[in-house]
Amino acid sequence: MPIPRSHRDVTVWNWAMDLTALAYKPSEKFPRTEGFRLKSQVTRLRLCEEVEKMLIALRRTLVA
Repeated sequence: MPIPRSHRDVTVWNWAMDLTALAYKPSEKFPRTEGFRLKSQVTRLRLCEEVEKMLIALRRTLVA
């Protein structure tokens, strides 16, 4: 396995960036007034849901 030249070469970093994009996607159309309230809550909820899906998939691969 080659040594990464930067953090962008690390697979986990790329996964994290994809996950972040998924978390922010639903809140893009919210009004500006909701920028720090509802948007923040929805983003955290979405992130938790995606992490939970990833953990379930990981458990399945480890058990199998």
